[in-house]
Amino acid sequence: LLVLMLGCLLLFNSESQATNLSEAIEIARENNRNIKLEQIKLKSIKTEKTRAIAEFLPELSANGSYSQRNSFYQGQTYDRSTKQKTQEIKLEQPIFDGFHSVSKFREAKYKIKAVDAKNSDKIQEISLMAIQSYCNLFRYLELIKLQEEKDRKSTRLNSSHTDISRMPSSA
Repeated sequence: LLVLMLGCLLLFNSESQATNLSEAIEIARENNRNIKLEQIKLKSIKTEKTRAIAEFLPELSANGSYSQRNSFYQGQTYDRSTKQKTQEIKLEQPIFDGFHSVSKFREAKYKIKAVDAKNSDKIQEISLMAIQSYCNLFRYLELIKLQEEKDRKSTRLNSSHTDISRMPSSA
């Protein structure tokens, strides 16, 4: 009961108020921290899949260097200078890594499915709680209306009873 009441409070104290059940469910989904957390986890796992795919691609590296050496002998004008440039581009593709890359890719795929299923479960759970809260709120509003109507009828009955008791009795 406390959870349902808190659900009602959270549902209807949010920035926008629901006017129907669909809006109540949508607001509950948008404002739920657990759903947001599962969506963040899903993005993180998708990053793992991207890394696993990257292991299938070749590695490219580039290096370059430039050096210059000047030598002067004292007393002579003999100048010996050396200039050296090196450039290297390397492209490597591992042919066989013991199916490590394949297993990482499959693991990432299964993790995505698991987190996606958990996310779907959370969404359904929150939707059900929103439906229950909305129905309870509707029921409580109807009970309040019935109580108010009962109070009005009771007041009218009491006032008519008072009027009858004030009437002079006929002899």
